[in-house]
Amino acid sequence: MRVWVVGCEPTGQVMASALTNALRELAPGHVYTEAGEPDALWNTVARGDGALLCVTPVAAADQQIFFDLGRLQAAVGSDGFVAPVLLDLSPEDLAQTPLAIFQCTRAQRTDLEALVADLERRREPERRSAKDAEDIWEDLLQQIGDVPGRGVHPIMVTLLLPEKLVSFGFDSSFRDVSWKDSVGAALRSLPSSPLKPPPFDVNTLAPLDVETGRWIDLPRRLSRIATSHLALASPALVEQMHGDARTLVRHAREEAARFSAYGGQRVMPWKFILMGDGKMALMSNVR
Repeated sequence: MRVWVVGCEPTGQVMASALTNALRELAPGHVYTEAGEPDALWNTVARGDGALLCVTPVAAADQQIFFDLGRLQAAVGSDGFVAPVLLDLSPEDLAQTPLAIFQCTRAQRTDLEALVADLERRREPERRSAKDAEDIWEDLLQQIGDVPGRGVHPIMVTLLLPEKLVSFGFDSSFRDVSWKDSVGAALRSLPSSPLKPPPFDVNTLAPLDVETGRWIDLPRRLSRIATSHLALASPALVEQMHGDARTLVRHAREEAARFSAYGGQRVMPWKFILMGDGKMALMSNVR
């Protein structure tokens, strides 16, 4: 069986390349072909038996992807399949789009394992050592985490703790650096900063997109953070609120309103800025 792995814009194409290489090892026995340029794609996809379409937030916001999706479906025919693979999106994000009629796969291990299992069912399975497979999965997830997003922008971070809420701005000066070396480093420095939050474990905080009101997975790169307001909730507060994202979002938005975060210019009492030498500076009363 020939399976096309398609990315229709730069981020999707990087994702398609990583997925193609991994599938050749995780579900061998099929021919996986990476495609990114529409002109080349449409001339050859008719010879395919199926297609995986890598969908990113940028692609999902462009109506062109819906035409591409329809053309892919027509090209592989009624006996073929088209499966969208979602990067930094959930099926709920696509509920009001034509993508909602397809069985979508999130770019997470559990969902991708189900996709691999489905591909395996379409051929005679081969033996593979667990160690080999584990190495491949680790490499794929690492590559997915390193896929660059659309761009970097300043964000507001609200730390949701049972005792209090702590907010600060973060500006990487438009450099796409890792979470660990940027906002993660800022969080680790908070206890010794003038903000002096109550004790918390940075590794257990649950990320929440305040703009959409949804729980998210924490990207490893700043360019993959789509929201301009990120909340990080402690496990104790999440349990106290029975995991209700809406209640936690309301608290975060009330906190943001103090700084004119929604409408008008936002003035943050404290803001971390990543300087040219790679060091961070904590500044007060910054727009």
